[in-house]
Amino acid sequence: MDERCDDCGFSYASVGPGNAAATVRREADRLAEALTGTDPVAASRRPDQGWSALQYGGHVRDVLLAQRERLLSARLQPEFTIVAMGRDERVDWGEYEGLTADRAGAEIRLTAEWLAHSFELLSDEDWARLLNYNYPEPATKSLRWLAAHTVHELVHHGRDVRGLMADDLRRPASH
Repeated sequence: MDERCDDCGFSYASVGPGNAAATVRREADRLAEALTGTDPVAASRRPDQGWSALQYGGHVRDVLLAQRERLLSARLQPEFTIVAMGRDERVDWGEYEGLTADRAGAEIRLTAEWLAHSFELLSDEDWARLLNYNYPEPATKSLRWLAAHTVHELVHHGRDVRGLMADDLRRPASH
């Protein structure tokens, strides 16, 4: 796995069976910390292009849930084909309306713990199990890749959230 994100610099090779669970917990905690205790208006403010910090938080929570279910399904069914999670549709449907920064942080930590625990239970054979993944393009991937991709989501969107919150701190106060 030599994939690298040109935008955030994340390397998929940095995650494997020996560190996936701990890395998921650590990165989820970093993202949750960036949200927890923030100004509700700032956390829900949407830039001209993109999502608010809270929408990213809801998205990451849902990614963690979806990835855990995909992992479990791949253990049950050889070469399981995942179902799209409806990333953009969830925002359009209002799934994240009313979500608070503190609740998002708590839910990210909780869902990360569930997923990390499932990673800890995988055998060497399980890590090599394959599933048919749909993003960024349809391809057959291993559960090891799934773990790395999940950590990438945490790192990348954690960066997005911290950037949005920092931008808001630089915004002039309105009267």
